[in-house]
Amino acid sequence: MNARILQLATEAGMYVDVSGNPWPKWMGADECEKAYSKFAELIIEECAKVSGGSLGPTDRYHTAKRIKEHFV
Repeated sequence: MNARILQLATEAGMYVDVSGNPWPKWMGADECEKAYSKFAELIIEECAKVSGGSLGPTDRYHTAKRIKEHFV
């Protein structure tokens, strides 16, 4: 698994097991749902950041906005 995805999983409140898979820490169902939601939000933000690397500022802004809106 990509190192950045593992880092985002950790930021979302998950831990990475010995085989490198992210899992929610020992938490209740609501906490697990929040951790997975946060993980997804962080991935979407990361996609939005890298989506327009070679685009101009206006195109980059609109591309990032479309990615974020797609997942809302």
